Amino acid sequence: MKILSIKAALVALAIGGTIATASAENANYAPGDLVMYFQNPGGAVGSDQTVMVSLGNASTVFRDGGDFLNIANIGTLLSDTFGANWYELDTLYFGVAANIGTSTFGNTLTNGDPLRTVYLGRSRNDVGTVGQASSTAYATTDYTNLAGNINTQNNALETKATTQAAALNTTDSSVDEQNPFVVPGQQDEAFGAIPGGVQQGFDTGSFGTYGSAGSVEGALDLYRIQAKNTISGQYGYGSPNGVGEYQGTLTIDNAGNISYITAVPEPSTWALLGIGAFVVIYMARRRSVAKA
Repeated sequence: MKILSIKAALVALAIGGTIATASAENANYAPGDLVMYFQNPGGAVGSDQTVMVSLGNASTVFRDGGDFLNIANIGTLLSDTFGANWYELDTLYFGVAANIGTSTFGNTLTNGDPLRTVYLGRSRNDVGTVGQASSTAYATTDYTNLAGNINTQNNALETKATTQAAALNTTDSSVDEQNPFVVPGQQDEAFGAIPGGVQQGFDTGSFGTYGSAGSVEGALDLYRIQAKNTISGQYGYGSPNGVGEYQGTLTIDNAGNISYITAVPEPSTWALLGIGAFVVIYMARRRSVAKA
């Protein structure tokens, strides 16, 4: 299992991130980045504010597994925006999303992902088994609305901010518009495509202990949803379209540390397991021969 410190993780993000164009206003965000976002509708503090943080390129950092501890720390920003006890507020919600392009035409691949591929978080039901989803996978065919509206939301981090993480008021951010509520506590359709919303709400007490991330306040299962499966050389070639494929789980603790946990062994680990199995079989055969 690969576990990266915050320094190593940020280096990985820098290497894996899409290079921003010369016209980009925020060098800390690029199209295709996975963005975690927070809103506090109906809260006593910060109800007119949202917080957004870029975690790095969705395809190159989060698609292929590996554990990333403390990718970013936004504890101070969350405290300044929503109050020191932000992680105890039952009015505070957070989600995570990314899109790879928005065009309905063309076979362009970006880091192996076809156009309108999206990465979307879903509230984890409970701690469950580390490295396995504890939520229902997405199923949608509304690729155009989903990718386009995620792009609209995340683009605010580029055009309205200059840092990796930023607090934006709701007039500059569309987090509240793309993640609306029917009434307080009841999420409406997210990104014009996902009924019931995609965010997790905080509450009193911790969410639980989740693997190497330790005690956390929230956990979102990350799913990849592709709109095409016919492009030779693409990631997910031949796999179903519109069906969420679990990638890993993003967590946040009460200090504001964000981590990503997959618990998927690296190829070297599988190799060691294979060697171990071979040794066991070999020794068993030797014992059988000796008894004969």
